[in-house]
Amino acid sequence: MSNDPSRTKAEEARQLWADMRGLVEHEDTLVDHRLRWLFTFNGFLFAAMGLSLSAEGGLLTSECRDPERCGQMLQLLAGLRYAITGAGALSAVASLFGVMAAQSAVRAVRSDYVKACAARGLPAGPFSPIGRLRADMWGVNIATWLPVIVAAVWVALAIWSWRLQADMAIGAGVATIVLLLVLIFWRTTAADTVNDVRDVE
Repeated sequence: MSNDPSRTKAEEARQLWADMRGLVEHEDTLVDHRLRWLFTFNGFLFAAMGLSLSAEGGLLTSECRDPERCGQMLQLLAGLRYAITGAGALSAVASLFGVMAAQSAVRAVRSDYVKACAARGLPAGPFSPIGRLRADMWGVNIATWLPVIVAAVWVALAIWSWRLQADMAIGAGVATIVLLLVLIFWRTTAADTVNDVRDVE
């Protein structure tokens, strides 16, 4: 008894979709882990920032018996805040690059899926391995925006820690968001260009 060609094609298309979907789920898991690391690490940093401010407030409101020693402690706390804000901003940027790398890999999977279906004469299926376009856009935007927001907050706190005006701190945070958005747009455009080149090869 010969196999039904249409059924064989459908099974092959389903298996191809499942293989590609597995790759997408792997990248989604990486994004989830990277964002969890970001929030866990920054949770400790925000707590340390609050403790340093509390310690400085205690020194400023108490009678200091050794002014020189108190001055050294204040300088140490200021340096600690610089380190905290720097670590927070850098961790957010690192997470952003990690998220963008995973999203670039997902776009490559979608490109490979379309190419494989065309090469084998298979239907592309009811939807691509990454889901509906609108759902994909929301997921990509949220995963990308979270590190940007964290980085902007840390930059604003860093400017404020340097005893500059509040409007300058807010401006620095906004500038960070704009800069990172430009980076995201450039990186996304470059990744799409690479995928387009791969499609015609």
